[in-house]
Amino acid sequence: MKKVFMAVTMDLPDKTSPYTSIHPRNKEDVVHRLIMAGMVVAYGQRSSVPFQGPFPILYKYRRTYNTLHLIYDQQLENRALDGFEVCCSGGEKAACSINSTNWVAVPIMKMSSINWLVLDTSHCLSSTIVMALRYAWLETPCQFKKCAIYGKRNKLPAPPFYYAIKKIKTDMFQKFAI
Repeated sequence: MKKVFMAVTMDLPDKTSPYTSIHPRNKEDVVHRLIMAGMVVAYGQRSSVPFQGPFPILYKYRRTYNTLHLIYDQQLENRALDGFEVCCSGGEKAACSINSTNWVAVPIMKMSSINWLVLDTSHCLSSTIVMALRYAWLETPCQFKKCAIYGKRNKLPAPPFYYAIKKIKTDMFQKFAI
């Protein structure tokens, strides 16, 4: 659909709201994010600051080092080390469904303010490989403005995502095809 946009608000929980946490009382942050997107998408206003949070564009799985490298489409700001999970499987893609018990939390090992980070996948057993990756896959994935990844220039959170790795090519960067 053309001329459609949204604001990611998963980092704005209001657990004490009488309207449930999905409806935060602080609307200023939500409005600011919608205005940023609306000015570009609906009105065609050009901006040097991205109106969306960072999104991964490339990944590299280094099984021998137990790492997963991600490259994002913009500069990053890190506020936490958690939020990522990998599905560890013996090679069966069916074992990595959304509700599978094969999901393991993986911390951020290294991060650059430029646009990349490295995840520690050592929690997967040596007999398994990383078959899928997801980020912020909870109803309330973080505390107020404390998710792991934000855009450095726009201070917007990275959106949640799920990615099933289609071909396992270790030590080579591959495109995210979501």
